[in-house]
Amino acid sequence: MSSASNDEVVAPWADLLPELCDHVLDRLDAVSVIRFPAACTAWAAAFRMTPRLRSGTPTLLTSGQDPDGDDIEYDVEAGSFGLHDVAGGKSFYGEAQRLKNRTWIGGKDDWLVTTDLRCSVELLNPITGDRVPLPSFTTIRRLEVDDYHELHVAVNDRLHLLQQYTDTIVHNGKVVAVAESGDIYSWDMMDGATTEPTLLSRPDIHVSHDLRRGFYLAASSAGKLQVVCMYGHGDVKDKRSRRIVFKDQWSFFACHVTLHELDAATGAWRRVSDLGGDRALFVGGNYPFYTTVPPGGSNDLQADCVYVADLLGCDAAVFDLKLGDDYNYDFERRLSYPAMGDSMQMPMWFRPTAYPIA
Repeated sequence: MSSASNDEVVAPWADLLPELCDHVLDRLDAVSVIRFPAACTAWAAAFRMTPRLRSGTPTLLTSGQDPDGDDIEYDVEAGSFGLHDVAGGKSFYGEAQRLKNRTWIGGKDDWLVTTDLRCSVELLNPITGDRVPLPSFTTIRRLEVDDYHELHVAVNDRLHLLQQYTDTIVHNGKVVAVAESGDIYSWDMMDGATTEPTLLSRPDIHVSHDLRRGFYLAASSAGKLQVVCMYGHGDVKDKRSRRIVFKDQWSFFACHVTLHELDAATGAWRRVSDLGGDRALFVGGNYPFYTTVPPGGSNDLQADCVYVADLLGCDAAVFDLKLGDDYNYDFERRLSYPAMGDSMQMPMWFRPTAYPIA
């Protein structure tokens, strides 16, 4: 008896009813959900009916689930992670081979900057599995990494701890960084790595000396440099000390967030009180990005808001720019995904873009 042809034995997966595709998606891990619409046009059409982790959607990247029920993450050997869809309100979990024994320290869209305990840094896309090893810190002239993984630069045979910057972006071809003090510096990399930075003007932010401050950088859709200032009370005990990546300058309850924008032509800063009624800004350990908010938004995705990841007391929080200075946030709009009470990975914004939907 002749064997059946491949066409006769292959199941017609492309003909699955959209309702069945919906059930399949509910049982897939995070990576498979993102890849699902790239399988075929029929699955892409079904995916659009009940979207999950759509291309470009803002998600929060966190530690994975707690398999042992200990509520404590003791190591990162498994390479597990969670993706929490802000727009759709659903959570997905998965594993990435290249994340085993590594932690993310930053990222842009769906590319992560990861490191291990030896400070071996690489770029990783956990969806596609692509990776790009980066040069070791030891290749940077006059830079040393001590036993506590702090960076020092050697000047005249003496080691100096590098200044603490709270955020850095590339803007108009220059590297721009904001310091803990709120001072903003710019480096023109075309002039060489040894060029002294330019001190830019800073926004006039009147904050009580009793409050602690933190800063993030961003760029508007028109390409203007922006500074996010958050401030609040710091007389609290931070319980995130087990984190592999931890910024102790964020050890305060943020009760206010303001956004300021620089007019490069005049050098003047202005206060931004809304984002046009259809956008939201996402900042944290990730490279900052804006996302378009559909009319009406959703429970957790609203326009004219700044979303800040990795805050004391929650994985992320939402700050409405329209509420003004008189409004004190009490974390009534916080995002928490308690897969684990004591995690080692920092929550960070993540945008899947590897498999765009046509």
